[in-house]
Amino acid sequence: MILLRIAGLMCLGLVVANLVGVKRLKYAVNLETSEPIVRQIFYVYCGYIVMLIMGLTVLCLGWPELLLTDGMGRVVCWFFGIFWGS
Repeated sequence: MILLRIAGLMCLGLVVANLVGVKRLKYAVNLETSEPIVRQIFYVYCGYIVMLIMGLTVLCLGWPELLLTDGMGRVVCWFFGIFWGS
């Protein structure tokens, strides 16, 4: 359970880094010259990935026992293991 909490803290760091990165990497300035549809797709993908990591953070920090005891929790753990491994 300790390892899941550590993973949750690491994911929280990634969420914060993504929020800070928006300003530091100047997404808006760099995307000004691209087509509007490309900008929209980029922002949707960024939002989706941040929400996915935020969901994992909530699971690891809030309910790590669900990930260890329940059959569905094991499936979720496998999914995120493959996700991060890739």
